[in-house]
Amino acid sequence: MLEVTESATAQIAEYFKEREIVPIRIFLNEGGWGGPSLAMALDEPKDTDEVFNVDGYTYLIEKALLAKAHPVKVDFNPEFMSPVTVSKAVLEADIIISLPHMDAANIT
Repeated sequence: MLEVTESATAQIAEYFKEREIVPIRIFLNEGGWGGPSLAMALDEPKDTDEVFNVDGYTYLIEKALLAKAHPVKVDFNPEFMSPVTVSKAVLEADIIISLPHMDAANIT
């Protein structure tokens, strides 16, 4: 239910190169001019999370959100014009989180 592309993993690895590796939360960001979107932040696991370990990194998504937003794909594209908001400077690069089977009307 969670895919992280090689290019996104490379950017995450670059960010954590000289930092302690901590879990990355994917969450619903309801603010902004573009409407609801997914964003990422550094965080700790909660009982309500689904936990994914991908290429040595831990990703957290609330189970309720994942039920509405699966599958989730994290990708890196340096040419993407409207990057997803990245909280707490998880990465210093543009990250695209795509939801192929969900539209804004289904996000609550």
